[in-house]
Amino acid sequence: MNQSKNTKEHILDVSLKLFSEKTYYGASIRDIAKAIDKRESSIYNHFKSKEEIFEQLILKFSSRNFGPLILTDQLINIISKPEKFFILLSENLIHFWNSEEERMFIKILLAKNSNGESKKYYSIENYLNDFKALSEFIFREMISHKFIKKMDVVVLSQEFISPLFLAAIELILGLKSETIQKSLIKNHVEFFWNSVKK
Repeated sequence: MNQSKNTKEHILDVSLKLFSEKTYYGASIRDIAKAIDKRESSIYNHFKSKEEIFEQLILKFSSRNFGPLILTDQLINIISKPEKFFILLSENLIHFWNSEEERMFIKILLAKNSNGESKKYYSIENYLNDFKALSEFIFREMISHKFIKKMDVVVLSQEFISPLFLAAIELILGLKSETIQKSLIKNHVEFFWNSVKK
């Protein structure tokens, strides 16, 4: 990897951190340059503007294939045991959303949505819909193999993902402790399983 690519990636990494801490509007090109110990002009050698940095961050995160990170081999191996599957799937989702980079990205999306800019950019709704699409695929497979009742996969996805994502946001924002979240997740999975089991 060449020096220019390394610098560009470093700028994106630092911008992710600053945008999540100070918001997009609160972080300046000067802040980014200071954080990477470069002149402001060197930022402009890689990006035309702060908006372009933001757009590149959004593209980087929105174009990922996170499926394999959540649907691990361990999880796939227990799909025929739905209750255990739902517990592990919930843990994998919360673990993913609670990773350092993901926490920062979610904070950026939440801040952008609060400014009413969700129409212009990839939004928290788009982000959540990506996870719902993954869970719709999972539920279709579980229904086709008769592991769970035949139900509307869109509704199942909504009912499964939304409470987990809310729990992740509360954890990210420090509104609830990890111990409380684990208890809430356990209760959610138990309730969900009782609703879908054959």
